[in-house]
Amino acid sequence: MLRQDASRQWELFGEKDPYYGVLTDERFKRDALGDEARRRFFESGDEQFEELLAEARSLADPGFNPGRVLEYGCGVGRLLIPAAKQAERVVGVDISQAMLDEARRNCEQAGMADVELVTPDRLPHIEADFDFVFSFAVLIHVPRRDGEQIIERIARLLRPGGVGAFSVVLRANRPMAAFNAAMKLPFAHNLLNVARRREWSYPHMQMNVYSLNRIALILREHGSDRLIVRVGQTTAGFDLATIFFRR
Repeated sequence: MLRQDASRQWELFGEKDPYYGVLTDERFKRDALGDEARRRFFESGDEQFEELLAEARSLADPGFNPGRVLEYGCGVGRLLIPAAKQAERVVGVDISQAMLDEARRNCEQAGMADVELVTPDRLPHIEADFDFVFSFAVLIHVPRRDGEQIIERIARLLRPGGVGAFSVVLRANRPMAAFNAAMKLPFAHNLLNVARRREWSYPHMQMNVYSLNRIALILREHGSDRLIVRVGQTTAGFDLATIFFRR
């Protein structure tokens, strides 16, 4: 492997450690995931989806209750399931078929068997009539140019008056920026796996920095007239933000 392929890394997370790939907490590693950890994992999804909806209502109106919802990067269904509890139609998109398979099992177990689960190549065939589209803690792991294309796709799927949200990294401190650069070298993350006593091929989670200016211009080109940016605390050397927009 001469250069790390972000898509392949997420396919590997889906196969090897899907819950940890969604939430990087040792409790959610495959070999540690018990009933209590699973319960907390999905409870965190309920809480986070409600937070996203509350912010979306500040852009739409206090009674905003989306009937059609799409999540890009749905993983194993942590946020998809609470969305399905409220909306009439829910679509989950993920690049990893293993993640989608696990999401299907989780949705069925939660009584949400009608959720649509698709890979990104199906997006051009999906009608742009969604009330709420979002991608949380996904684009930060996608190279910027690819992520900007995803942002465009997300914006196109909204109906007029719909609301979208996604989270990005706006800045990495010097040590983390240097670490990110080093991890792009051939076999760098494999050697790090050896140092951490992991298997050679254990996937690496990229962290990519985005330009808020570029994002604002992309959204403007696709009819978004209002943006709200919520900047979070610096976490592990990264400044994170969630961007909400209305079409």
